[in-house]
Amino acid sequence: MKIPQIDFIGRRKPCLIVSGLLMVIGLVVFLFFPASAKYGLDFSGGTMLDVKFERPIAVKELEDIRKGLEKNGIKASIQQIGKGNEIIIKTKGTQDEKTSGVIKKILEEKEKNFSWSSTYVGPSVSKNLKSSALKSILLGWICMLIYIAFRFEFRWAVASIIAIIHDVLITLGIYLLTGREFNTPTVAAFLTLIGFSTNDTIVVFDRIRENLKLTRKEDYGVVINNSINQTLTRTIITSLTVLFTAGALYLFGGGEVADFAFVMTFGVFIGTYSSIFVASPIIYEWHIRSKVK
Repeated sequence: MKIPQIDFIGRRKPCLIVSGLLMVIGLVVFLFFPASAKYGLDFSGGTMLDVKFERPIAVKELEDIRKGLEKNGIKASIQQIGKGNEIIIKTKGTQDEKTSGVIKKILEEKEKNFSWSSTYVGPSVSKNLKSSALKSILLGWICMLIYIAFRFEFRWAVASIIAIIHDVLITLGIYLLTGREFNTPTVAAFLTLIGFSTNDTIVVFDRIRENLKLTRKEDYGVVINNSINQTLTRTIITSLTVLFTAGALYLFGGGEVADFAFVMTFGVFIGTYSSIFVASPIIYEWHIRSKVK
């Protein structure tokens, strides 16, 4: 049985308008969201405690520690590393004797014998991390632009970069509106999202290029639409595979791992959408406008 074709190109204008509005909202949220709530310890400065227990700490015990800190007005992120007997506690600002005493008391409720070391991340270090994070994302965009322009066409590369910016801004807006902090694992998540989105877009672009060679007399919009439909099954399967993995990390990871998984979970949906309803329609609009001129 022949699967009916979906007219993606025919629906391009309302989709592009909605995407544009969501991009603006994401940018506004990022620019005007309070800096104190937006940046985590890595970018705003603070104290990192490396705590080592004699036995592995269960997930429920980590949650108890987190809740105990919150009850005492200490906002902290907790990450379990190593063999399960070591945790990293990150809090903003410097630790005074009172705060350290509260943290120590909460930890002693789980185990009396533990050791810890404290590291303070100052403003200069956090400033360098911000700069490095921004450079990493910009470098990723530039590399993608050069690669796609070399492999396909320059206008296709521009369409791909617009789709990536679309994915990053919308996902970032959702991320910040849910009260999560922007930290180094988040940067890693967004770089991974950029790679996923670009790969998905390239698959569609590759099929469009092949079909343009095979059907030179066919309408440009029909070729793009057919290409999207032909790669749709592959796109859905790939996206679901990543989604299941990210979902498992979000449910069972906790701490900064959950933040990473949160970005990927929403990013997969948005990245898949942009490959179909943003990148491909842009190259079609560019084509017909240049043809008119």
